[in-house]
Amino acid sequence: MKQILILSIFFSISVWGANRPYTEVVTEIAPKSCKLKKENLYLDKKQQLIIEKESGVKLYGRLALRYVCPKEKIYYYIDSHIVRTLNETVIVKIQGEKITEYVVSSFNEPQEYKAPKKWLDQFIKKEHKKYLLRENIDALSGATLTAKASVDTVNKVLVLHKVISKN
Repeated sequence: MKQILILSIFFSISVWGANRPYTEVVTEIAPKSCKLKKENLYLDKKQQLIIEKESGVKLYGRLALRYVCPKEKIYYYIDSHIVRTLNETVIVKIQGEKITEYVVSSFNEPQEYKAPKKWLDQFIKKEHKKYLLRENIDALSGATLTAKASVDTVNKVLVLHKVISKN
C-alpha cells in the first residue's frame, strides 16, 4: 500500500510538476529592466467577429489578457484553451509585430501529447498571416490536437494583436 502511494505521488509530480503559473513565466522571459503592465482587454462584438473571421478560431468570450513592456513595446499574450479535454496555457511574446517566443506554461493533458520545443520554435518570427497545419506549419505526429490548438493560438493571437494595435 505504501509503495502505491509513493508511486502515485511520484507520478503526480512528474506529470503535473512542470506546470508553472503564467505570471512566473512572463516575469522570467521579460527583460529584467521591464516594468510589466497587466492589461485586461475587453473586446467589443465587432472586434470579436473580426478576430474569429480572420483567424478561423471561435472565441468563447471577449476578454483577453496580456502583459506589456511599454518602453520596449513587447507584448505577452496569455492564452488558455482546451486541447483534448484538459487545459493548456501558453504565453505568446510579440515584438515588432512578430512572435519572438512561444512558451507553454501549463499542459494538463498526458505529457506524450505535449509539443516539443523544437516543434514550437517554428512559430518564432511568424507575423500576421493565416497559418494552417500541414500547409505552412509542420504536422506533429501523435499529437494532432495539440498541434491544432497551437496553430489556432498563433492565428488568434496575431489577429488579436493586429486588431488591438489599431485602437
